[in-house]
Amino acid sequence: YSATDYTGIGETIAFPDVHKNDTFGNLPVDEVGPLQNPGFLKAKYVWLSDNVTTINNNFLGPQGSDNSIVNQVFISKKTKTIGENAFKNTTLVNAISSGPYYETSVSSFPSTLSTIGMNSFQNSGLMQVFMNKTGVETIPNYAFEGCKRLMIVSLPTFFQEIQAYAFANSTIKSLVIPFPSESTIIRNFADNAFYNCANLTDVFFGGTTAAQVSFEKGFISTEGNGSLINATWHLYSENKPTSTSGSYWHY
Repeated sequence: YSATDYTGIGETIAFPDVHKNDTFGNLPVDEVGPLQNPGFLKAKYVWLSDNVTTINNNFLGPQGSDNSIVNQVFISKKTKTIGENAFKNTTLVNAISSGPYYETSVSSFPSTLSTIGMNSFQNSGLMQVFMNKTGVETIPNYAFEGCKRLMIVSLPTFFQEIQAYAFANSTIKSLVIPFPSESTIIRNFADNAFYNCANLTDVFFGGTTAAQVSFEKGFISTEGNGSLINATWHLYSENKPTSTSGSYWHY
C-alpha cells in the first residue's frame, strides 16, 4: 500500500505511525508518496515506519522551496528505493539516516538500498553521506548537484557508474572509493560528474597499489572532472603506513 498526502501537523511526523506500522486493508504501508499538506512545514523531523521500502518520487522535494524546516529524516533499515526529486531543494535537511538517532549530520543508508533517482538529493543540505554498505550501482544525473554543505561522500562498494553532473557545483571535499573484491567491475565517471567541485582535494581509494589507482582513473572522463583527477589520491593500508613515497590512509 502506498501512503500519500499526510494530513498531520507537529514538530515530529511519523509517516505512517512509526510505532504501530499501520496497515490499510490488511496491507502494510511499504511505499510513501509526496508529503504535500501545508501543515507539514512545521515539522523538524520525519520518521518512516519499518515496513516502508520505497520512498517515491517527489516525497519531500516539493516542500523544499516552500519554507520547510525539516532537518532530519529517519528512514527504514529496509529501504530499497529513493525516487527522483525525493529530497530536491530541501536545503535544511542535513541528515537522512537509518542509523543511530544522535548522528545529526551523518547520512547513513542501509544495505538494502539499491536505487536512487535522478535529482534525488539535489540542492539538499546533506553534509556527510555514507553509501558504502548499499547495493547502489549508479549515482544518477544531478543526484547531489548543488549541495552547498556537502563535505564527504563514501561511494557504494560495487558502484558501476557516476552519471553526468551527479556531484557538480557541490562543496564536496573528500571522496571515498572502496575497492571491490570483484575485479571484473568496470567503473565509469561520466562527463562533468564533478564539474565545478573546487573544494574536492582528497580521494581515499580502497586499493593498495598505484596500479589499481591507475586502473580506476582510466575510466574517469577528463571533461569537467579536473578536480577529481587532480586531487590527492590516498592508497589504502591495513596497517599504519611506513612508506615515504606516495600518500596512504588506513583505519
